[in-house]
Amino acid sequence: MNSYIYPINFFELCENYSTWIIKYSSENFEKPIYLVWYNDLDKNATDKILTYKTGEIFGLRSLVNFKEQIVANLESLIININLIPWLKSFSNLEINEYYYYELINLENKIKNNGLSISLIEQIVNFINLFNDYVLQDENHKALIVYSENELIKKIWENYYKNIFLAKLNKDDKFQTNTKTEFNLDSNKLSVALIKMIKAFDKKINLEF
Repeated sequence: MNSYIYPINFFELCENYSTWIIKYSSENFEKPIYLVWYNDLDKNATDKILTYKTGEIFGLRSLVNFKEQIVANLESLIININLIPWLKSFSNLEINEYYYYELINLENKIKNNGLSISLIEQIVNFINLFNDYVLQDENHKALIVYSENELIKKIWENYYKNIFLAKLNKDDKFQTNTKTEFNLDSNKLSVALIKMIKAFDKKINLEF
């Protein structure tokens, strides 16, 4: 029988168990917070966010005692197959986030700087996170109205049609700070995004 080889760093651990820590900030929180995002190893390989049995999102204010804080709430959480093995393998590894969703001042960024590639990517990544939460439980489906907004759908569809594939093909036209025009009303887009972010943030239950 092969002995288990412990990962050499926290990122490798997260890859092994398809479970990651994400950092998240918006106008609705005083400081960035932390969530757990994972791939549920079901037949659809569904991406999900760690939630309570109530459907609320499990959030932490700090990475200090991160493992212990999750363990203390296990009975109240919806636990996937990899969560416990992931927690047991933390060892003395330095804990860090996989991705940072930075949603501060989106309205001003859009108004003052336009829709750069990097800003569009931030927006689309949040839309994907939002949809991961909405689609992981039938009880969340009422929130789909926010991601079904015409402008939200348009920026998402245009990103994957015009930017994502071009970047995969290493098209030099699509550099990070390049501005692009999707023929969108930026003011209405900002309003739709702010509503969407607020709806998501209301579902986050912060511990500690």
